[in-house]
Order: sequence, then structure tokens, then C-alpha cells
Amino acid sequence: NNQERMASQQSEPTQSVVRPYVEDGRPTYGGRYIKGRLHPSFITEDGLDRLSREVAWRPTDVFITTHPKCGTTLTQQILLLLRHDGVQPDTHMMDGIPWAELGYCATREGCDLDTTFPPTIGWRAFKSHAFYDLFPGDVSVPKFIIVTRNPKDTMVSLWHHMRNKRVWSFDGDWDTFFENVLQGSVESSDFFLWHKQWWAAHKSGAIKCLWLHYEDMIDDMAQAVSAIAEFVGIDPSPQLVQTVAEQCTLSAMKANPKANCEWVKTSKGESAQHLRKGGKGGWREVFTPEQDAIYTAMIQDQLCDTGLEYDYG
Repeated sequence: NNQERMASQQSEPTQSVVRPYVEDGRPTYGGRYIKGRLHPSFITEDGLDRLSREVAWRPTDVFITTHPKCGTTLTQQILLLLRHDGVQPDTHMMDGIPWAELGYCATREGCDLDTTFPPTIGWRAFKSHAFYDLFPGDVSVPKFIIVTRNPKDTMVSLWHHMRNKRVWSFDGDWDTFFENVLQGSVESSDFFLWHKQWWAAHKSGAIKCLWLHYEDMIDDMAQAVSAIAEFVGIDPSPQLVQTVAEQCTLSAMKANPKANCEWVKTSKGESAQHLRKGGKGGWREVFTPEQDAIYTAMIQDQLCDTGLEYDYG
């Protein structure tokens, strides 16, 4: 169907949108920089501009908004199941809760964002990795479920992501990737800027937002399901909360053909392991002591005045 076609374009962009591998002296690994931040090649400035001009968000719209590798897919699955009374629909979360920018950036004609939302549901849901200042349209109108994750586990997950996905050409080791993290040559470029922008908007009341931490979600899935349901206006029974929570563990999602993300492939046509490991604290097996010291100092410098704190496992 239409959204599966776009998901395919997400994982395997056409050659016409791939930029050179170096831009302004920085590696792109097949992506492109928009306002200094590295995006997958299928996200274009023209597409974002058209989306801003042509689509008016509704107060009932819900955006799952995350920095890449911070719990996006898990949150999509929770919301998809809540929308369908705890029953897995005959579609997956990337189709049922699509990447809003993808349709407009992947095709010249844009797309109809209503096509996957039958009137019986009554409200639309999307995902986005947009920075606050690059969000396409009036950011004060929709609701946002923002999920964050500790930056050390996020960077390790992002390393695997950029090695495994067709859209990225990175094939280096962790040491090389860590240097790229420091210079902003990884997807989204700046974990700290992304979070500081959205956090400031949340704390000031500029957006309607539910702010969640991935580590809290996996520690108490039922509580996360309840919080998300309440935020989007669903009054769930205890049975619905339990049913959704049980289906959203990593093992349950890996066993579900409509949730295991096996349709996301590498450039060799193999599974990209989109659902790889999850959890928290895995960064300890990857960071060297020196890298840990460098990145810990960066975290403290960047986040010391924000009040944002993380569980590092």
C-alpha cells in the first residue's frame, strides 16, 4: 500500500536524491545537511517547505517526536495498539503511524496524509525526528509525545543504525563513529541541540507535550502505556493496558511479523536489525574509558543548565 511504498523509499532512496559523500568538508554518508544538521537523503529542504505550506496540522494530531534511536518504534507500536483496542492491525507501525515528512520529501507531488486514517478513529498520528526549529508547520497546534534516551546508549544504537540501513553508507568501526559524533557528522548531528530546543519549548508551555524517557518506559511498560493513553484522550481499561504492554516488550515485538521490522533491509537485502538490542547500559561494552570521560564531560557541559537527567544503566 501507499505507506509501505514510502517505507520502502525510506530504506532505499533513489539515486537522484543522494548527495556527494562530502559536503562543506564534512562526510554525509549518503545523507544531506539541512541548516547544518545531517538528515537521511530522502529528507529535503524543498519537501519540508512544501509540507509547511500545504498542510495545516490539527489540534487532535499526535506526533511521536524523537531524536533517532531513542524509542521511536516502541512508542509507535504502543500508540498503534491503543488506536486499535489492543489488537495488532493488518499493518505495521511505520505504516499505521507514518513519518510525516517522508511522503512530501520522497515524491514531488507530496501525499495525502489522511489516507491511512479512517474516520472511525477520529485523530491522526505521525512520527518525526525534526528539530524544533525545523518542524514543518505551526508547532503550537498538534500534540507531541517526545521520547528521550540517555545519549551514550543512543550513540551506540545510532552507530549500528548507520552501518545497517540502506540509506546510510557508513561502514566504519566504533572509534571512527565516535569521532564523527564529536564533530556532528552522524544522523541529526547534535543530540544536545535537538533536546535543548524541544525541552525549552516543553518547559515554557510553547507545545502540548508528554515527555517520556525510554529507560522508564522499558522499566514500567504499563505505566508508559497508561500515560500515552491518557495524553491522547483514551480511557483504557486495566486489561487494555496490560494487553498493550505485553505486546510491546522487545521479545514480543521481535516475535510479531507486524512489529519485528524485518522489512527494513541493509544494502545487501539482509535484515537491518532495526530492533536490535534495546535496553540500557549497553554502551559500557563499547565506550573506552577515555571516550567515556570525553563524552561525559560533553554531556555535563551541554545539559548542566537544563535539568535533563538520564539513567545510564
